[in-house]
Amino acid sequence: YQEQLIDFSVKLDPIQSTAIHPESLFFAFGGSNKYRNERGRDKTTTIYLASIASKSIEKIGAHDSRINSLSFSPDGNYLASSDGNTIKLWAVGIDEDSNMIVNLIGFIDQNSYKIKFTPDSNFLLYTSDGAIIFWNILEQRIEKTIDFAWNDIRVFDITKNGRLIASTDSSRVVKIWDCWQDEMVAEIEAWNSICLTFSPDGKLLASGHTTAFGDDYAGQSIISIWQVPEQYYS
Repeated sequence: YQEQLIDFSVKLDPIQSTAIHPESLFFAFGGSNKYRNERGRDKTTTIYLASIASKSIEKIGAHDSRINSLSFSPDGNYLASSDGNTIKLWAVGIDEDSNMIVNLIGFIDQNSYKIKFTPDSNFLLYTSDGAIIFWNILEQRIEKTIDFAWNDIRVFDITKNGRLIASTDSSRVVKIWDCWQDEMVAEIEAWNSICLTFSPDGKLLASGHTTAFGDDYAGQSIISIWQVPEQYYS
């Protein structure tokens, strides 16, 4: 590893979220402090766009609150940002100097901290109470809603083939949804999950949990790994 390849430090602005372009061309950082926008009005928090090639940083006045989530689409054409109250969708381009150009193309008035693109980059996923919403990027509308019947979804992930979505709230259950068949296919008992991720090949699902109480794992932090049935990734 080469330590501190480029110094992208931003003075006086705590960074709450980061995302890297799928081709490793850019980093996006989400700031917390409010600054006046380019017109000198309306204080907003900032998205910083750092170019690896030109070693430059562009700034976008983006949100009314600190930017908690950032995500690039797998094809690199979109960037999504969320401050917990609104989600913004940006089209991504590259100029002749290898700087990233972004243009706002969508605005979703939704209280959600969790955003993620589908593997084909056609939809932006975000949480709404106990459901996950598929937002059609080209048509700028809700395509479908998956109701997991949670009070609030804490974390979720989707497999690389776009078939399975795993989600959990603060309960001791992880639910698995089959997007191809539009049905719940599993409910797995777990501890208090705070993170979920599928392996790149879709064969495994891992979950990290807060400290367990009772049983044989009292006082320990638990990581669970489950084998995904072959029919969902073969």
